[in-house]
Amino acid sequence: MQALATVPDLILHNGQIYTVDASMPWAEAIAIRKHRIVALGSNRDVLATAGSTTPCIDLGGRLVLPGFCDAHIHLLSYALGLHELRL
Repeated sequence: MQALATVPDLILHNGQIYTVDASMPWAEAIAIRKHRIVALGSNRDVLATAGSTTPCIDLGGRLVLPGFCDAHIHLLSYALGLHELRL
């Protein structure tokens, strides 16, 4: 039995997981604990980390990509908005 501190909060398996890691660009499964990746690899290896209450989601071969954050502004609109009165 695994210690509670190492049991994942969520496992996604049976998917096509793009890792953005040149040494292992694709994986079948991923385990997450406290918003951090704690295991990545084959279905068998990652599912072995599951605890008795860990939710395991079968992706059915679907694609998983890393989170994208689009942090941009339209500079002119932003600058003009600085001169507006917001009521």
